[in-house]
Amino acid sequence: MDWHGQTGVVAMDATSSPSPGGGPAPGSFMASGFEVPGSDAVDGVWTSGLHIPRWVANTGLIGMVLVVASGMFVHAARGMLFTPEDAVADFFTGLAVRDIGTAGANGIRTDLITGDGYAPPANPVVETMRRLDDDRAVAVVGFDLAGTRSRTEVSVTRTRFWGPWTVAAPSSSVDITWPHDAEELVAAIDGTALLPGQKLLPGVYTVGTAAHDAYESAGEVPLVVSASDTDVAVAPPIRPRADLVPRLSALVNTYLDTCAANADDEATFVPGCPLRLTVGLPWPENISWRIDSYPVVSLVIGDLRPLEVATTTPGQATATFEQDGDGKSRSIEVKAVGWIELDDGRMVWHRDNLASTSE
Repeated sequence: MDWHGQTGVVAMDATSSPSPGGGPAPGSFMASGFEVPGSDAVDGVWTSGLHIPRWVANTGLIGMVLVVASGMFVHAARGMLFTPEDAVADFFTGLAVRDIGTAGANGIRTDLITGDGYAPPANPVVETMRRLDDDRAVAVVGFDLAGTRSRTEVSVTRTRFWGPWTVAAPSSSVDITWPHDAEELVAAIDGTALLPGQKLLPGVYTVGTAAHDAYESAGEVPLVVSASDTDVAVAPPIRPRADLVPRLSALVNTYLDTCAANADDEATFVPGCPLRLTVGLPWPENISWRIDSYPVVSLVIGDLRPLEVATTTPGQATATFEQDGDGKSRSIEVKAVGWIELDDGRMVWHRDNLASTSE
């Protein structure tokens, strides 16, 4: 051994040999600086400069094996004791607390069960359980939705006899219906968009309409999803946005003012305008028009056009004229018809198929 002039410290070289028992020779010193008593060696394991008796090491190894084995036993026991009925019950409990974990895979909108716009199934009961084989089963589950008893089938599977049973979450694909030619409308639940074809879990959803430049929600409707059918339909009610009517009124009023101002004093009707004078012969002369009151207009969702113009209360226009040397006047009703559209936010009022007025 090679001494370095430090009392009690020695470095072991290739010629140094430990004691037959597996530790350093009696009377020697470990390279770590810890002194080993100069007595007969004790059979054991050396690690990080410390001696562990072999019986202790063996006991630890046995303990580790027992821990692993017990874990495997618990897992297997859970798989054997955890029944398909338990798995189905856990799934519906998850719906009740609005958290089904990983059960909602395959594109199911699990995010829509977390808000106030969702009510989970009530009083779920596994009515029947049909075992297809050792690792597959189908349950028929009854539950209450919006005061009505519903039923659906739930598939349950496991991997090998010790694996836990898992539920394939039942769901239905949603079909959303809008009025004719109404474009780019989006349904919403708790302000979150719901798109056609997306899958929903069993429950009752409160469905409205997302913000749109031409329409607004006319209320919310319940969508009952029992998952017993592949598809389920909903038609959220909508109406024209209230702020469109004042813009339409301004267009109509300006148009009528222009009609009256540009009327020819010899014309009994103004081309392109609703101002028509019918008085018979002799032909009236020196005709002039004034608008006494404007029509009260509204917008409705029509069968042919999405935003049709309707007159709630007719307006009135009066023509003054001379006929056979006498001064006369005649008043007529004025109505607005047609439909509107929004072109990059600009309102266009189509009075008929050929004439239009825009902002």
